[in-house]
Amino acid sequence: MRDESGQALVEFAIILPVVLLILLGVVDFGLAFNSQNNEANLANQAMRLADVNLCTQCTAAGFSGPNQIAQYVAKQADTKQLANNGMTICFFTPPGSPTSPHAGDPVEVKISSTFKWFKFTGLPIGTTAIVAKVTGRLERDYNGATYTLNSKYNSATDTTTPDLGCA
Repeated sequence: MRDESGQALVEFAIILPVVLLILLGVVDFGLAFNSQNNEANLANQAMRLADVNLCTQCTAAGFSGPNQIAQYVAKQADTKQLANNGMTICFFTPPGSPTSPHAGDPVEVKISSTFKWFKFTGLPIGTTAIVAKVTGRLERDYNGATYTLNSKYNSATDTTTPDLGCA
């Protein structure tokens, strides 16, 4: 009969990488899901502020000008990947809607970002676009004071570029 001491250690060494990969995959999927939930919440918050065309909390936080809602919403991101990597925030009118909407007209908000898979490993595994889109109707006429319509705001560079339909 041969000695079998160390057999369990060898089996453990073979199985450990597979178990760790599954565990880290579940954790990373949870982080991606949390980023999606955070974006959906931010899109709803941006739409509500755009609906009333007023942002007193933006002014209180020190933001002013035509991008104050986008800047305020970007600072509300609590997911590290959204806060550190940046996201784009768009306010636009759906196709067939007036370009200068009035009360009752639809406006859409789209927030998008890129989720980097297994970022904590430092390896370039891959990325996935995470997008949240909300449509609402204005309660006040659009006047351009708190957000720029038909444009894309990039929170990483703090710049706004014209973009019809937020492609």
